[in-house]
Amino acid sequence: MSGNTIIFAEKSVLRCEEVDSAVRRLKEMAGHEFVEFSTFEDIRDNEAPYVNDDLIFLVQDFSGTLFDSIVGTYKRRIPKITVLGKSYFLNICEDRENEGLTYNKGRHIFNTALLGKVIVIGGQPKSTYMQAIKLCKYMGGQLKDQISPRIDYLFTTNLRTKKYIDASKFNVPIYKRQIVFDIWEQRDNADFFRELTKEKLDNWRPPPFEDFNMRFMGFSDEEASQLQEELLSHGGNITPRNDPHLDFIVIPNDMTKPLAMAADDLEKMVVVEWFWSCIQVGYRLESQHYRPSWYDKLFETMLENTEFADESGGASMIASPNRLNVSKSGETRYELLRDLALKFGITDAEIDEFDGSQKPAKSRRSLITTVVDGVTKKLETSKDDPQIKIDKARVARKHICMEISQVERNYVKILHHIVSEYKAKLEEAKLIPEAECRQIFGNLVELCNIHSEMDDDIEGAMKTWSDSTQLGQMIGSYGERLLKEYPPYINYLEQSLEKVKTLTEKSTKFRAFLKSTQARSTYKYDLVDMLTRPVQQLPRYLLLLKDLRSKTEVMDSEHPDIPHLDAALQIIKKVTVEVNNARGKAENQVALFDLLTKEISDCPPMILSAQRRFVARYNCVGLDASACLGTKLNDKLCVVLFNDILMICRRRSSRKVTRQPSDRGATPGRQSSKKESLFYKCHFSLSKVLNVLRVKETSEVKRCISIAINHREQLSLFTHQITKEEDKESILTTLCDAIIKDRDGDREMMKDIITETEHGALNINLKEINQPGATTAKKMKLTLQKGLKKFSSKAHLEPSEPTSLTAADRYDSDVSLASISSNISLVQTSTGLPYNDTPSKYRSPLKNGFSTVRGFLSVKKKTRTNKQILDSSTFNAMDSSEHAFQPPKSLPPRISKK
Repeated sequence: MSGNTIIFAEKSVLRCEEVDSAVRRLKEMAGHEFVEFSTFEDIRDNEAPYVNDDLIFLVQDFSGTLFDSIVGTYKRRIPKITVLGKSYFLNICEDRENEGLTYNKGRHIFNTALLGKVIVIGGQPKSTYMQAIKLCKYMGGQLKDQISPRIDYLFTTNLRTKKYIDASKFNVPIYKRQIVFDIWEQRDNADFFRELTKEKLDNWRPPPFEDFNMRFMGFSDEEASQLQEELLSHGGNITPRNDPHLDFIVIPNDMTKPLAMAADDLEKMVVVEWFWSCIQVGYRLESQHYRPSWYDKLFETMLENTEFADESGGASMIASPNRLNVSKSGETRYELLRDLALKFGITDAEIDEFDGSQKPAKSRRSLITTVVDGVTKKLETSKDDPQIKIDKARVARKHICMEISQVERNYVKILHHIVSEYKAKLEEAKLIPEAECRQIFGNLVELCNIHSEMDDDIEGAMKTWSDSTQLGQMIGSYGERLLKEYPPYINYLEQSLEKVKTLTEKSTKFRAFLKSTQARSTYKYDLVDMLTRPVQQLPRYLLLLKDLRSKTEVMDSEHPDIPHLDAALQIIKKVTVEVNNARGKAENQVALFDLLTKEISDCPPMILSAQRRFVARYNCVGLDASACLGTKLNDKLCVVLFNDILMICRRRSSRKVTRQPSDRGATPGRQSSKKESLFYKCHFSLSKVLNVLRVKETSEVKRCISIAINHREQLSLFTHQITKEEDKESILTTLCDAIIKDRDGDREMMKDIITETEHGALNINLKEINQPGATTAKKMKLTLQKGLKKFSSKAHLEPSEPTSLTAADRYDSDVSLASISSNISLVQTSTGLPYNDTPSKYRSPLKNGFSTVRGFLSVKKKTRTNKQILDSSTFNAMDSSEHAFQPPKSLPPRISKK
């Protein structure tokens, strides 16, 4: 049996169905034999026939006396034994139906947690160091002593060693050594390894500044506070400057003035970009690559001073910042003044009158005086000279074009910076998902490409500048592309900025990436400011092109670029309008969704529509009760106006009461805060509005309006008083504008929609309504004597005026009036207690305002059926039928009880 593979399998392992199935497959292959055992004595009793065979011990666990006995007893056996765990055994048996087992002889492996991974372990103490090495081998890991690009992980407890620095160089993931023991504890938990994602592994990452001492210099109080908070949250400590254990001094990237300090402190100095970059990558980077720009020169000077002091026997010196300053070369004062004089037409002869080599005589003028006098003389003589105006316009035109070129160049640099430094690096580092990256940057790359081409064209035109250069034509040629790309970018800009804010608050690495990128950038703006730059660019184009057009016209009223400049201005304006419209639509959709889903309860889902736009809303108080509209007298209402419908909601105040100690001490005071919620009552189309009644203002009636509606084929009045916070005329104008737009009309329809009426036509008396304890009938009495007269002409209900009324006529008139009143919702009166104080079980439906008149005059010889009341067929036939129902203009006099 020499050369066979003998597998001693523990019985408890064979109880697993997967292991039992694998064993049965191997038994069918030649060269494999299985021996079951329960104790180490069973192995000793059965090992004799297999002295020269390869032995595999399949055990339940790698701990306990059984495992120790097997490893200790057969430690020196040749050929070497191999101890395997259930997980690793299944792994080597997988998909090997026609092959024998392939494994590393003599290597004991329990599971596949670290199989194929090359690992370096470091740190102290040595006892746990050796134990971690052994457990890594049990989990299939390969161990190395030094860090190299082939290493997969570094497990360590010391963040100051060379291994840690080398791992950061080669971008090797660094974890606490405790991860080895924690994973080994879960060695039998298959679900644990299945759910072990990269995010969960980050729980074992050591903070980048763990046990490091730092201080911050040159920052504002707010910046320093934020940096200190980040340092503490990432394991670091804040120490004073003179602390002997100080590790790093962090300064701003833009600090250009060298600091006077000792050489030892200078070596600890790093810029803030290093701090944020360490947080972003998750480990401490080499500080020598993040020194201030003046570090090398200052350090070299300090060393020279130190060597000189040592040679002369003196104390070491510290370099003064002033010694490093180098004066910048530039033009002399005389040359600047001479150039200025020549630009204003002062001749060399006038300038040469001033001889700077001689001592100034008392009567001799200085060069400055010569220049000022010459400029003043030129300005006085050129006020009325048209050629001078043309020359000035020509110079100004070139300067404006140079400014346009400079503005465009700076804008393109910012766009390139966003794309290369933020977008590209975020995608490369995969700090955020690709979908979120697209949401943040949108079509910014397309905008960058367009403006890069435009910048190249403008720069080429400026190099070959002449009076005939047509910059307007050049900019106008990009109009269609600008019109295509700007609206979608600005449309979703708000969502992009919100996403940046959310990710900054949620992700530490993303926040650190933004800070480190901003720190090393020449632009001192954050990503949010840069993303809003395209919004600010369009107004700049408008101002510059207007100035260019103005100066071009002064220079030459028939210049060929004037029409192109006009076209370019129109295109930029069109882009601005499209941007505003697109942004307004997006904001309106968000506002509409929030309004209908978050603010208004019980709102029908069909109200939410892509074509519907929110227009306005205002609060009011109902002055009538309408079963058709679902409103009651004195209801607190909110009217929400859309572009095609008008919605009525009820306002309900929820009062939150908190108790606080009062000034008197014994009795707690009460404070309440109101929060109004809206409940949907009804809505109707603006096409159903027949008329809008503007109620004249009096001392008794203020801010009242009424809307005549054909709602659900019934004629109804919605009379209400606007709250003091709202403006009545503004609401009327907005409402009528919406009605006109819905009907595709013009402003001339306003006079047909709005009708002014006295409050008596609707019998509104706010003093009576607000009288305490008054019955509802006294609070509100609606009559149609004047109300219908005001808007009946708009509904084509104008009656023929009767000359006199007989008894029968009076009856017919009263019945006709009652039929209308049944369609116009009237208030109900209460018999006992005031309406608002009466429990529902004591309330009873009472007669309306017209039933009293009908009770005195009615003759019980006929009753009106529902069909006689204004139904849909009757209402629709009003315009065409000559015999359609028409209420009388004059009403019968009221008869009171005696």
